[in-house]
Amino acid sequence: ASGSRDYKRLLRDYGREAVLAAWPHSRELRRVLASGECWSVDGLALGGKELLDMGLRGRELGEALSALLEHVTDHPEDNRADILCKLIAEERERYGENA
Repeated sequence: ASGSRDYKRLLRDYGREAVLAAWPHSRELRRVLASGECWSVDGLALGGKELLDMGLRGRELGEALSALLEHVTDHPEDNRADILCKLIAEERERYGENA
């Protein structure tokens, strides 16, 4: 649902309170919030520690978290550590260790 993705991006960029204040009567927004779907880095099934363990550092780690969040925003069913690890590994393989 495109509306769901749009609300998750707004939540990511502006935070829960600001988005609720802007759209206080939105059923779709309330559904997104109640769904438990990930809309922030904190909600990812894979965190910074796991990415550090995979050898990512600095900007590469931040970019990986952003890319994972973008992916999970579009594909909430993929918010599982095993899938996210595989995505990172494939990305690093595709572009080399420093991608």
